[in-house]
Formats: sequence, C-alpha cells, structure tokens
Amino acid sequence: MQCLSTVVYRISVNGNLSTSITLTRGIRQGDLLSSYLFLLVVEGLSATIRAKEKIHQFTALNICKDAPIISHLFFVDESILFTLVTTASSAAIKDMLFSYHKATGQTINLAKSSIMFSPNTSHDSQDLFRTSLGLGSEGFISKYLGVPHCTSRSSNSHFHYFVQKVASKLNIWDGNFFSRAGKETLIKAVVQAIPSYAINCFKLPNSTYLTIQKAISKFWWGSYTNKGKIHWNQGPSLCTSKFHGGLGFRSLQNHNQALIAKQAWRIWSNPS
Repeated sequence: MQCLSTVVYRISVNGNLSTSITLTRGIRQGDLLSSYLFLLVVEGLSATIRAKEKIHQFTALNICKDAPIISHLFFVDESILFTLVTTASSAAIKDMLFSYHKATGQTINLAKSSIMFSPNTSHDSQDLFRTSLGLGSEGFISKYLGVPHCTSRSSNSHFHYFVQKVASKLNIWDGNFFSRAGKETLIKAVVQAIPSYAINCFKLPNSTYLTIQKAISKFWWGSYTNKGKIHWNQGPSLCTSKFHGGLGFRSLQNHNQALIAKQAWRIWSNPS
C-alpha cells in the first residue's frame, strides 16, 4: 500500500525534469505499475477457474482432439473465457465472477462485455446462456491494437480497414507540399507502420498488399488523387535497399512473411 499511496511523478520537458508531483489518489491508469498489480490480482480469478475445472463445474474448450484445453486468457485488463454452452457453465461463471468481486471490489462491466457462440449452437441455447449471464451484445466487433478480436480465413473484407486508414492518411497529406525526404519519412514511419501489429498474426491477402502499394506509389510520384502523374519507376524497385539503388521502402508482403515465419519458429523451437 505504501507503493500505491506514495507515488510521485516527474515530467521530462526538453530533457529537464520538472518538480515532483504528488497524487492524492494513488497511481493512475496508464502507470506501468497498474498493469502488474492487475495481473497479480487477477491471478486469483485464474486460480478460481482452474479449481472449478478440477471439480468439473466449468468445462474448457479445445479446437481439435489433440489441441491443448483452454479455459481463459488474460492480457492486461482484457479477460476471455472459453466454455461449453451449458447451464452448469453459466452458473460457474456467475459464481466465479461474484467471488472475484467480493474479494477485490472490482465489478464486471456487462455493458462492455460481449459473447460469441459457435455456429453449431442452437438459438434457444444461445438465448438461455446469454440471459443467464446478463449479456446483451453478441460478437467481438471491436478491435484491439488495430486487429479484430475474431476473424475467420483472411479475406479482403476483414482487412479493408487498413486500406481505408492508409487512404485517409494520404488524402490528408495530399494537398501539402512535402519534399522527397518528407514523403519518404511519412511513408516509412506512418503508412507502412499501420498494419505492423496485424501482420504479426495474420497473412494478409495479396490484393490488400497491392492496393496499399499502389496508394503509396501514387503519393510518392505525385498526387494521390490525380491519376495523370507518371510513375518513373515500378513498385518493386522502390522496395530495393538504398545500397542497391532503391529507396528502401518496406515490402509489406515480404515483411508479413518474415513475421509469420518468426512466430512459426518460436512455436517450432519452443513447443510448450
């Protein structure tokens, strides 16, 4: 409690530290310590879920016969539970969340919670399960770190928001007079960084790459909205290293492949 009640902040302004700022309400959201504290506290919820599993009151899921069984995933303040749609499971979830609330004082925000069912689940079972937990919304429609919570096979529709985001950035910049160095910096630091987190997890469709690459080329060679500008060099040459006469733009397709290979290597070298 001393760590929470005696927090002091200092702000760095142009390399100089300000005077000490003492908060009267302890640490604030965004403080690095708050994430660690949440994980320590939520470990109690994890232990409760595992205890319910052992006495067969809560049934976890696996995606196929030989896959590991998963009952819950926690990431900072996001919590996801996996279970069968049964009366016993809904009762176990309510009991676990009530115990967690009594122990920590934290209340589940049902308005920000959502639920998603397998297509094989009957509508009656879905309605009963949803009503018993007091959840109104269905489906994880929001994004986390720019990535949809749930997606099926990679398709253009799932990742079209990347194209829209790139287009909105280029539209804003199009009327400004940037130097070549300025355009290069904007493309490398902003536009090509937009899908960086998603391509760690998903293999994007080729059409998405091509659309983004065309938009970047139009912005680089002239006007993004004017189709009459001449492209004096083709896209692949722009992605060539500067040591070999190119401009050093990142090839999103190759970058995506490298990041997916990195994930595969982690699984291969550390199966557990």
